[in-house]
Amino acid sequence: MKKIELLHGSPEEVGSQLQKNMERLMESTRRWAQILAYDPQPQTGMTPKDIVWRKNKARLYRYIAPEGIQYQTPILFIYALINKPYILDLIPGMSLIEHMVNQGFDVYLLDWGEFQWEDRHL
Repeated sequence: MKKIELLHGSPEEVGSQLQKNMERLMESTRRWAQILAYDPQPQTGMTPKDIVWRKNKARLYRYIAPEGIQYQTPILFIYALINKPYILDLIPGMSLIEHMVNQGFDVYLLDWGEFQWEDRHL
């Protein structure tokens, strides 16, 4: 993912920026169509990570920044109990977590595990 900056400048510059953003969106849409056409169940959660804490089904993952951490304040994603957290780490190139890690953030994700009948009173 590329960093998207706010639109600024003359009307021509803003128009050019909008066109570039639209082209990027169209390329992303084409890529998704290709992925779904050839692999209806793509592998998700491919960003390298370590388990730094676990309790029962819950896991806390730390994602390692390849270029090192550039920001002092870490980011902690806490996803809903009944949803799957892999939505934040889809395929390479289309992953929020991958993007944040590549920007130099120290990223953590709390995965509650798969919600089951025995968890109904949580």
